[in-house]
Amino acid sequence: HRDLHSFPTRRSSDLASILDYFQEFLKSKQETYNEKTEQFLTKASLLTYERTIAYFMKYLASKKIKPYPANINRDVLDGYFHHLKLALNYRVKLHGKLKEFIKFLAKEKGFPVHPSYELSVFSEKYDNQEPKDHDIALTRKQILKLLQFREKLLSGSVKLKDYKACNTLSEGLQEYQRSTKYKNLILSLDCFLFMVSTGQYHADIKKMTLTIGRTKDNIKHCSYRRAKNNSKCKGIPIKDHGVFIGETLINQYKIKDGENFPYALTLNTLDNHLEEISRLAEVGITITSKMGRKSFASRLYYDHNLDIKHIQVLLGHKSIKDTYKYLRIEDDEIANAIHKEFLNE
Repeated sequence: HRDLHSFPTRRSSDLASILDYFQEFLKSKQETYNEKTEQFLTKASLLTYERTIAYFMKYLASKKIKPYPANINRDVLDGYFHHLKLALNYRVKLHGKLKEFIKFLAKEKGFPVHPSYELSVFSEKYDNQEPKDHDIALTRKQILKLLQFREKLLSGSVKLKDYKACNTLSEGLQEYQRSTKYKNLILSLDCFLFMVSTGQYHADIKKMTLTIGRTKDNIKHCSYRRAKNNSKCKGIPIKDHGVFIGETLINQYKIKDGENFPYALTLNTLDNHLEEISRLAEVGITITSKMGRKSFASRLYYDHNLDIKHIQVLLGHKSIKDTYKYLRIEDDEIANAIHKEFLNE
């Protein structure tokens, strides 16, 4: 087997830096129309490609690897991924963007990139696992604080921190980034509140669709299947009541039957925005995306006294034991509840 760092004698043109071809690659991305989303790449997405290559060039320099196409292989891409001191899902994202560029060099330009680069693969960690002990539900008071903060966001009265002076980014680009961030904070908060109102996780919103309908009594409701196990969650009310604003969000984002909340950002981005929202809204804890579904179930059970069997249906649990465990209902609480119902017969 040929060593990953060995390759046939290079042509003089192959000794040029890969950076020389990045703008050509970026232009091809700008001109690519996505038939699925029916739009071109946003400026924010293009900026991510620029960050990717900037990080990569720094990595190559730190390892004293010349930025020639023939020096790029699986070891280099793996090393780049592990070198990044960022959250897992964001590293996966940057690594994927880099692979797109390397593929462009290999397939479109015909440069001698070692084919092993395709074997460098990393995956995101989705939020469709069982809840961990540190996952908690928000209190009614905390969710109300988020709703009040949402009104401030929508009014434009929330002040974000100014960016530090930067010679590489123009004032115009910094203002664009600030404006984009403000919009994404609104979108992220609404996405979280939609989770609170429907019981979904980020993976459910990203991968699954809602079935929206009405009963014979004209009661609007929705259902969906879990991304985790395809179990059916049904009977979810679409109505603004207390901390639940599902009806407002469905109307605002014009979500129709067969669609879901239009959140295109990654799980990592969502949690980063929720962390900042937690601070700005002064809720007292750091909110994560996992807390939406748990808050949905807990507020219905503890605040509205919804029957545990109905919550089981809403959450799509096959066993009611899973629902008790999910809500962290202790055995004593179960015994007390059963005893109370028994005496009231």
